[in-house]
Amino acid sequence: MRQRAWLHKGNKLYVADRGCLVEIDITSAKIIRRIHLAGSQFINDVAAAPNGDIFISDTFTDTIYRLTRNGKMEVFFASKRLEYPNGLWVDGNKLIIATWGPMINRATFETSRKGTLKSLDLTTKKLSNIGAGLPIANMDAVVKYGENYYASDWVGGRLLQIDKEGKVKVLLTGFSQFADLGLNKQTGTLMMPEMSSNRVFTYQIKQ
Repeated sequence: MRQRAWLHKGNKLYVADRGCLVEIDITSAKIIRRIHLAGSQFINDVAAAPNGDIFISDTFTDTIYRLTRNGKMEVFFASKRLEYPNGLWVDGNKLIIATWGPMINRATFETSRKGTLKSLDLTTKKLSNIGAGLPIANMDAVVKYGENYYASDWVGGRLLQIDKEGKVKVLLTGFSQFADLGLNKQTGTLMMPEMSSNRVFTYQIKQ
């Protein structure tokens, strides 16, 4: 499971690094600042809300941090019910969370069961499962296109389609260490790095 992800927002690039969020000016290609995330242990994914807030997952501490549009870093939500949060995606007023699953060995990332897809209401902070909350995969990333979510299964080497009822469809399989997902929202093209082979694959979503 990789530890760094990035987010392109306006003229800035936000990169999740060890213990901090790195803010980079794209035009000058220079680091503006490194924002410390107090208490973090394994910073993972980054997602932006329409109002300018940025959310960051810390897998090992079951924590979601928020960088507010005013520049304040804070713990937004922390709970063991997050079950080792990894991939993030803002869907309207919901933060969609692809979980790794309850980890029993940090050295090997072994889990007692597979992760699920969860939804966190950004107003009420109510956490709920998408569908019945059944184990899906040790997921790394999640995006949404059309009516469905798309998640990468790191351990299983699969690309998954998950509908709003939690029903899972396998779109691709036979790979190893599928990591973060890039999405072209105009064309519906997914970009997926296979970290074990240093290759990037594309997948055209069919509507």
